[in-house]
Amino acid sequence: MKYSIGLLSLAIVSATAPPVEAQQIRSVQFSYPQILSSRAVGNTHYITLNTGAYQPLSYLEILPMSNVVELTQGNILVTDRYERVINTDVSQIGGGIRINFERPIPPRTTLRIAMDDVYTAPRTNARVYKYRVYGRHIGFNQNITYGIASINTY
Repeated sequence: MKYSIGLLSLAIVSATAPPVEAQQIRSVQFSYPQILSSRAVGNTHYITLNTGAYQPLSYLEILPMSNVVELTQGNILVTDRYERVINTDVSQIGGGIRINFERPIPPRTTLRIAMDDVYTAPRTNARVYKYRVYGRHIGFNQNITYGIASINTY
């Protein structure tokens, strides 16, 4: 009987523990800056990203990939994963925005950017809006590409 209980407990432990490959992926998941998700609610576009394991982040640039969308500097809110507001200074760059952080954002931080009242050109059939997202990390002499945020509005 003792042998049966040992096998049963081994089966339960192995069924609940994630495979070794998943544990390894989870540990390196945020080693590089990346966009985690993007979505729209009404006229507000949201981008959630992780800053990766690099040096602290000093600013982000978000650039629309088409001329049917326009971002304005006054309607941007940045929060961390605990929904605490991050102090920023937002400026226009071309058709996009630069979000300068009052204090550098530490590595491996998850940020949520809410772009409220996004202007989209009238009478366009566009239902998917794409933004290029870049970040400048302290100690780097060029922007690092986070990726393309694709926001579906249908």
